Amino acid sequence: MYIGEKDPKQWNENGVFAKQTWNPGELEGLVDVTLLGVGAQTSSSVVVDVYSVCLSDADESNTIAITGLVEADFSVLTAGGAAQTITGITESATIPGRYTIAASATIVTGTVALVAPASLTTGLFDGTTTIAITIS
Repeated sequence: MYIGEKDPKQWNENGVFAKQTWNPGELEGLVDVTLLGVGAQTSSSVVVDVYSVCLSDADESNTIAITGLVEADFSVLTAGGAAQTITGITESATIPGRYTIAASATIVTGTVALVAPASLTTGLFDGTTTIAITIS
């Protein structure tokens, strides 16, 4: 926890310490994740990689695959913002963090993102990227 003050005298003259009823060591922060479209997207499936970049890695070459996500963790929308019906999410057995999003109806041009962190079923991830789906 960090308390910023413009002048060190502020704390001496006006500071009040309140004993918290929770343990700051138990806080869990959000992990920023990136979604990246892989290959050509089709009207029946879209493939995305979900990963986090190590904070100390300036060129983003050291990434950590995000595994264990399920259908409810993804939001697939049309260009107009309407939800697209997806029938399943399959995580690759050979490439960690790679997901194939399938639909019973035709997937149209729009976006793929993770749902809000509070709605995720697994982990505390914050999808910092919304990727565009372009179906030709």
